[in-house]
Amino acid sequence: MVRFRAAVILRGALFLLADAGLVLLLWSSWMTQATGTFRPAVRIGNTAAVAAALPAKGPDAPVRFAVISDIEEGVETFRAALRRFAERPPDAVVINGDLCYRPTPEGYAYFLWQLRDAPWPGPYFCGAGNHDGPDDGDRSLFRRHFGSERFAVRLDACQLLIVDNCVGGLSEADYRWLESAAGPSGPGPGIRHRFLFLHRPPLDASKDADRVRPDPAFGRLYDLAPRLGI
Repeated sequence: MVRFRAAVILRGALFLLADAGLVLLLWSSWMTQATGTFRPAVRIGNTAAVAAALPAKGPDAPVRFAVISDIEEGVETFRAALRRFAERPPDAVVINGDLCYRPTPEGYAYFLWQLRDAPWPGPYFCGAGNHDGPDDGDRSLFRRHFGSERFAVRLDACQLLIVDNCVGGLSEADYRWLESAAGPSGPGPGIRHRFLFLHRPPLDASKDADRVRPDPAFGRLYDLAPRLGI
């Protein structure tokens, strides 16, 4: 009798697991169909075409851009920010990394789906975060959806520089790109300000530290920034 009851309980548990698996499979299939081929009407990505959507401004006109990141941790906050962009339109938005929780086609499709009815059309430029690629530094999926993880764009008298520093800090190639994109010296004619966007701040701000300090791993960046006017 005890064996019979155990068998019934076990069979019931297996049925419940099978039902849960079926529901999960159906939900995954629905999400793939709903978002898999979706591309919102907004202008998003690190491309010349998106940069061309920046507004033309006069030499003394104010420049306004917004920065937001870690979308995977607060989708509702992101959606609220999209509404605020429509209320007070910036010239551009930099989404500074962690666009999805896991770097999969479904993860990026879900992120883009959040922009399906965005009331502000962009342009949106994207930085890569530690959730946007595997630990080996492969950013191929990010590039497929948003363009290069290194990007420079001119916004009137400002230059925006986006670099991925989430895998081993900044590489030699990153420093060469920065010097090439920013030029050999500080801001030149027409450029008054340069802004560098890194997902991970170049600071030592561990929980046990009594104060925030510059991270020694970014010593070269601290030496380079004043010369380039960053």
